[in-house]
Amino acid sequence: MSKSLIEFKDLTSYITSLPLTVIESIFDHPTTCLAIFRELPELAKHFVMRLLLLSQEVPKVTIDSWVDPKFLEQRNESNKILSSLGIWREVKTQAGFSAFILKSSFKENLYSGMFNLEKPLREEQVSSSDGKIIEKLDNYARVKIFFK
Repeated sequence: MSKSLIEFKDLTSYITSLPLTVIESIFDHPTTCLAIFRELPELAKHFVMRLLLLSQEVPKVTIDSWVDPKFLEQRNESNKILSSLGIWREVKTQAGFSAFILKSSFKENLYSGMFNLEKPLREEQVSSSDGKIIEKLDNYARVKIFFK
């Protein structure tokens, strides 16, 4: 085995070894955001899911209240992983309290990947064979509606 080969124990350690610009570009695709989400520890997944639909920061005290104190080590590990991947960042609330907010590109693309949201096709993207299929489906729908 070559000594120049770098080994990583998991996806998280590999991604955190990449330059920041590469990590930023990874978050630009729903499938990669979904893959990263799937590799997160369970508690980190819960944090992400709780923050996914929120548009504002959540105080650290609130996030800490979601976890039983006996799981402090898992909470700290999840926090470290989410921060090192850049999935969330620590900010200050208007009152000056420490809070977390999900990275917008990760949040939007994870949401899109989870709910299979695709950008609608523009007219010029529909090929002629697709047009024929759409026409057949329209005709089928009309027949079914009229004969019920």
